[in-house]
Amino acid sequence: MTDPRSQLYIGSALTYWSAQLWHFANILILMTISTDLRLVAINGLIANFLGLLLVPSIGRWIETTNRLEAARLSLNINNAAVVLSTLSLFPMLLFGVNGVLRTVLISISFLLFGVSIMAETAVKGVKADWVKVVNSQKQDKQNIALKIDLSAMLVLPLVFGLLMTSHGVLLGSLFLVVWHAGAWLIEYKLINDIYAAVPALVKKQSTKNEGKVPMAPEKGMPCDFEGR
Repeated sequence: MTDPRSQLYIGSALTYWSAQLWHFANILILMTISTDLRLVAINGLIANFLGLLLVPSIGRWIETTNRLEAARLSLNINNAAVVLSTLSLFPMLLFGVNGVLRTVLISISFLLFGVSIMAETAVKGVKADWVKVVNSQKQDKQNIALKIDLSAMLVLPLVFGLLMTSHGVLLGSLFLVVWHAGAWLIEYKLINDIYAAVPALVKKQSTKNEGKVPMAPEKGMPCDFEGR
């Protein structure tokens, strides 16, 4: 499939589906390791705190960075952080590790989860920018990305929950790692193909407001590419 628009929406589907899968699976894995809900709360607190600090800087970085470089780097960091965060929890799932090592591994997982969420924000911001450029003559198609995100929110928690219920959290966690590794490779190829096929992506908008990546919706206005 060589049509850049089709490739872009396939990549967007992988981005949004992977994000929703990760958000849901991370909570289940933490609750399997410990029934103490404070782990989930602390994990979310760290991610939200990093978001408060870094999201504005991420938006500025996307605006001033070459589109292909921004897409590659944010995609690599996001998927690497997801894979490593999940793998850092495997010793608890496999061996029931306790003590200092358990604390260290959980702390590493928390930090990597926060990094993955920041990189995910960057990926979605980059995709929003690319959709505007690729579909410059068909702006209504931007709604497809929102539909992809909503479908992921509805379907993936159910599917992954059934997978973990039927086959266990360990197998579900392994599936999560394999999914993200596979999506990583596919998306990487897609962004390179799209960039090569759409010359308009090479040139950034020079004006202050044009080409600005909507990292958060303006007051009273919806944002089609807003994440969870």
